[in-house]
Amino acid sequence: MADLPFDQQLEYELLQGVFNEGVGDIDRDRKTGFPSFPVRLGKEAEAEHEICITVTLPVGYPEAAPPMFEFECLSVSRRIQPDRFLTEANAMVAENSGMPIIMMVLQRMQDLLLEMDADKQKKLEDAAASDTRDPTVRLGQPLTIDMFKRWQVEHTNAKAAKQAATGGGDIAGSSAAAAGSSGAAVRLTGRQLWDTTLRNADWQLFSDVTGPAGEDADDEDFVFELPDEDEEGLEGGPDDGMQRGGRADDDADDGS
Repeated sequence: MADLPFDQQLEYELLQGVFNEGVGDIDRDRKTGFPSFPVRLGKEAEAEHEICITVTLPVGYPEAAPPMFEFECLSVSRRIQPDRFLTEANAMVAENSGMPIIMMVLQRMQDLLLEMDADKQKKLEDAAASDTRDPTVRLGQPLTIDMFKRWQVEHTNAKAAKQAATGGGDIAGSSAAAAGSSGAAVRLTGRQLWDTTLRNADWQLFSDVTGPAGEDADDEDFVFELPDEDEEGLEGGPDDGMQRGGRADDDADDGS
């Protein structure tokens, strides 16, 4: 740690009392060999440190030589250009030549951080005020009823042309043409849909039904024959046996 003259030591201790832990230890500058120390600043005393200012005290400060400043950005939330801070510090040093100026410069740097926040907020408000677009309207051409009707007519005509090309749907094609001429869709009735289905059905599928020997199948193969009464009596169930047994017992009683 480099030793400081009495006046510079007093100013350094004053900075420590105001900015607390933001003020670093005194060391020697590698380029000039003069005493220097870093000061980390935020917008407020307890705020996050956003910039680091390295203060170098030349021989004879403050009467004979002004202090030197170097700026570094520490913020992770925004990018801070040091040019604005360096220009402001040099202007203050030129206006207050021969006076202890470090405290005034550091306080002005804090004010610049607050001004940057205010400028950003003002830009956002101005951009919001200049934007006259309705936030509820999305980009693109809105769909209207006329556009939908034109699309519906074109779609119906294209579908009717496809059905006509494949050889099906005469009634559907005529209704589609009527819809295109009138500008409104025509719905087919149940009778028209049924007639169209019968006309377009492939009846060849129903005429190729043949029997096992290649002959046409007739209804005789599917006749269900009921059993005769005699066979039903012979093939009776347990109830029939009980009935026959009962009759045999009655005959035996009569004979006795």
